[in-house]
Amino acid sequence: MENQDSQQMSDIYIVKTDSKDSQDGSDVSSYTIVEMLKPKVYQDGQVDQGYAWVTVLASFIVHFFAIGVTYVFGIYQEAYKQDPLLKDVSNFSISFIGSLTSAGLPIFSIISGNLTEAYGHRLIGVIGGVLYFLAFTLASFATQYWQLLLTQGFMLGMGICFSYFPAITILSQWFDKKKGIATGIAVAGSGVGGLVLGPMTTHLIASLGRSKSLLISGVLGGSMIILSALSFRPRLPTSYAKKEYFSIFKNKHFRTLYILTFITTFGYLIPFFYLPVYSVAKGVTVDQAALIIGLLNGASGVGRVILGHSADRIGHLNTFTACLGLSSLAIMLIWPFAVNFASITTFGIVFGLFVGGYISILPTVIVQLFGLENIGGIFGMLYSSPLIGTVFGPSIAGAMIDSLTTTSNGVETTNFIPVIYYSGICMFIGFALLVKTVFDVRKENKEQLQAV
Repeated sequence: MENQDSQQMSDIYIVKTDSKDSQDGSDVSSYTIVEMLKPKVYQDGQVDQGYAWVTVLASFIVHFFAIGVTYVFGIYQEAYKQDPLLKDVSNFSISFIGSLTSAGLPIFSIISGNLTEAYGHRLIGVIGGVLYFLAFTLASFATQYWQLLLTQGFMLGMGICFSYFPAITILSQWFDKKKGIATGIAVAGSGVGGLVLGPMTTHLIASLGRSKSLLISGVLGGSMIILSALSFRPRLPTSYAKKEYFSIFKNKHFRTLYILTFITTFGYLIPFFYLPVYSVAKGVTVDQAALIIGLLNGASGVGRVILGHSADRIGHLNTFTACLGLSSLAIMLIWPFAVNFASITTFGIVFGLFVGGYISILPTVIVQLFGLENIGGIFGMLYSSPLIGTVFGPSIAGAMIDSLTTTSNGVETTNFIPVIYYSGICMFIGFALLVKTVFDVRKENKEQLQAV
């Protein structure tokens, strides 16, 4: 009866609750109508085809603006260093704005994941778009560091999280055999977003100034996220039933994924934050540095699609492991020797390609290992693990850069090598943990086949 009623009402979801309001005191079912919280459930929608690809496009656009903007904070980092209002603020403090933005995902992940599960992808996505708009708009009027910290840092991070979880979890409902390529295309939006938003942000800051650049980013990104979220249609019904999300920690594979994402986050954001600063220190112009970070993000977008497609063929967990390992090696074996525009660009493209696969395949690995049941809560729980690394990883690198910078005859010189290996080692530790999971899963699969 509940499913039948809910399908008769477009854009109205009927929540069933148990009560004893009948005159004889017996159990009856009462319904609360909550308009616009959940769109109609399209249970007859076909997976891997049709409207499924509209969902991919909408998710791509959300990733383009919501996640892509986090990858270009290095441009704001350089701009804020030159801003007279922030002239006394250290690299560590400025980077903390970007760290707090990126930390929005882990800080609000459990809340966002559960709200998406309860109230639907459309409403939570729209809320995310509104917060995104407000964060940039308020930041455009900021005149002090703490104001940027609250707006471009905290509020933008919340908006990104509320935008992201509906966009990534809706895909698992619409795809089965093509979930790798579908997820790869969707999350490639963040890489393409970084590629486009990097030069665009540089141009806006140079021609219009910081304030107008922030305002334009908020209006454009917020409106596109809201429009995309309005197109989200659930294929599977959800409920308000309370779920024991923390019980997932009993699963050893979940514990391993939680630990490795905790550790790797200390390292993988550092190239996105500090490659522009590193490039300028090596004699590259500001425009060329913006191009490098744009190419890094572009390569990341390409990697998400290509490696997502590969994951459908050779296995999501196998591809995920290879991407993490190769990303860490790129940092430790290429970046230390990149000292000019060509070699730094080469590092950015190689690292971006494989880190893009690492980012895009994680959601499909979660579905592969834990299934679709309570997927919103599981996503939210796992994505809470990078909190400390996201907040303090780039900030630790910023403090290291400050301490490793010396001035002689008015010329600043920075030793970036310790920062580079700090980044690479963090990612390699995660890779080592993941290799153990691969062997454990293979052993379990073998045992299951033998039991059959």
